[in-house]
Amino acid sequence: MMLAANLVVVVVLAAALCCCCTATATTALVADVAVPARSSNNNNNSNHNITFDVKFHQRMMNYTWSSFCDPAVIMNNTCAFCSDPDFHAVGTLHDSVTEAYGYVGYNAKQGWIILGFRGSSNLDNWLADFDFIKVKYNDTDAKVHAGFFAAWSGVRAAATGHVANILASKCPHCSRIITTGHSLGSAISGLASLDLALEYGNNSKVAVEMHNFGMPRVGDAAFASIFKRAVPYSTRVVHRNDIVPHLPLQGMGFHHVATEVWDQSPQTESPPNAQTYKVCDGSGEDPTCSDSVPILEWHPKDHDYYMGTTNHYCHYDH
Repeated sequence: MMLAANLVVVVVLAAALCCCCTATATTALVADVAVPARSSNNNNNSNHNITFDVKFHQRMMNYTWSSFCDPAVIMNNTCAFCSDPDFHAVGTLHDSVTEAYGYVGYNAKQGWIILGFRGSSNLDNWLADFDFIKVKYNDTDAKVHAGFFAAWSGVRAAATGHVANILASKCPHCSRIITTGHSLGSAISGLASLDLALEYGNNSKVAVEMHNFGMPRVGDAAFASIFKRAVPYSTRVVHRNDIVPHLPLQGMGFHHVATEVWDQSPQTESPPNAQTYKVCDGSGEDPTCSDSVPILEWHPKDHDYYMGTTNHYCHYDH
């Protein structure tokens, strides 16, 4: 199916939903959900004083693009986007059922543990096969996209095992666990960051962050609320009119996690200009950011360019 045809399907669905239904979602949290000590007030649209650092996010983008490379290249730190000489990969992740793929490593100099997740290798197929089924998120009232949850569940044990091993022996002083990804990989990254935040929430020495690119909606409003409490320092960059962050539709009961950073720069490979990036409010659905883009202007081409780069080099597929 052609991308244009998929876009038409999405537009028709959105139009029908806007006319025929009103989405509702519970925001109740279960009492026993643990949150990190550094969490802040979640009852408004504050973005927790989120700032956007271009150089930092360029590094995160390189970590993300690296997740598209084959295991040997990642483990040897020799990929085209492997620009961090202090990074050491400890293992790659792969689920044969969902084809989720990524890696875990660390930078002892910075005190970072990095989890990078590969995005969709074929956006056309991803849009054609897109489903909107939600499942319960662990022991909460929140719901998440079934496919995304299955993908993360397939690599969760290996990922958390690598993180525990790094903290125990390879980098005990590491104080920041950072997840990152693009497209489908960013959905897995979002679920990973929340699970890790809930696991290490009582450890004041470790903070969990998420920094994603072209992230779709992962769960409902209740999930977004839990996420905001547990992972207060998170960013998800949206490039211009990228179609993927508009999916699944709000009218189907999905709600973005905070905090969006909207990049309104053109589709070019050039050094990013900080002035084109807008840090949005903490609601996850700031009407003045990418939510303001009309449905007919959503575009898949904007999905390929982030932080002034695109992935020309690695297209590893099992």
